[in-house]
Amino acid sequence: MIETATLEMPTTTASGIGLSIPHDLSVWVPISQLSEWIRADIATVDWTNPDLLEQLRRQPEFEPKALLNTMTLAYATSIFGAEEIARHCSEDPAFRSVRPKLPPIPAELKKFRQENRGVFKWSLANVITRALKSQFEEGDRIQELPSGLRRHVVENATERLDIARHLDRGADVF
Repeated sequence: MIETATLEMPTTTASGIGLSIPHDLSVWVPISQLSEWIRADIATVDWTNPDLLEQLRRQPEFEPKALLNTMTLAYATSIFGAEEIARHCSEDPAFRSVRPKLPPIPAELKKFRQENRGVFKWSLANVITRALKSQFEEGDRIQELPSGLRRHVVENATERLDIARHLDRGADVF
């Protein structure tokens, strides 16, 4: 029988200092590992939705898996603006392996984020959870985060999406 560890860690310390999850998770985990985790999680998504299949039939160049991989990796590594993500897709080797065949246009990234906020929150929470677990000796044996810590992870994922939205709104103004 495999022994599993439980993680009992409050989101604040005794001195009231909050648990800090870095905006750039590559501080904790190499980008290649983050990318691998993200791809594995996204591979579990049911891609047989009739609306999606119809969109793919009408637009065969549309690559939702690649966009979700690319944008989740960007948000996990503190790259939030659509312009910056598009630039990384062309210039950064870590992004070339997950990006769509054609580098995305910032407007497409913004629209995709808006239309798929729930999936982004899920994929970000998963990668943040894995990165957090990796910081503990028994990380690979931890099955579930305590509810307070899980809530903190989901809030962190939501914050990343909010930052992206705000940055893109600001870019639209200029």
